[in-house]
Amino acid sequence: YGEKSIGPKSSGYVIGGRAEAIFTLEYKLRLSRQLSFLVFADAGNAWNSIDQFSLSDLKRGAGVGVRLEIPMLGLIGFDFGYGFDKDNPGWEPHFQVGRTF
Repeated sequence: YGEKSIGPKSSGYVIGGRAEAIFTLEYKLRLSRQLSFLVFADAGNAWNSIDQFSLSDLKRGAGVGVRLEIPMLGLIGFDFGYGFDKDNPGWEPHFQVGRTF
């Protein structure tokens, strides 16, 4: 899924939410101290309130990625994920610089 493309909408634009749920499963294969390959599966969504939370309303995706850990610079990653619940299901690239957690 594209950046800021999931959650409550107003006038057709995603405005963010006050409650979120994110589930991630990842398997990482470390080839060296700096280079790793991974496969992942994700599910999540955002809502205006916790009362709107529903497991049947999660947006699902899966894909592959590569991580390069560079001393003094940090983590650089590239993922290629498939969004199952998009209006037009398909592949989406994603770049990462730094850690997400």
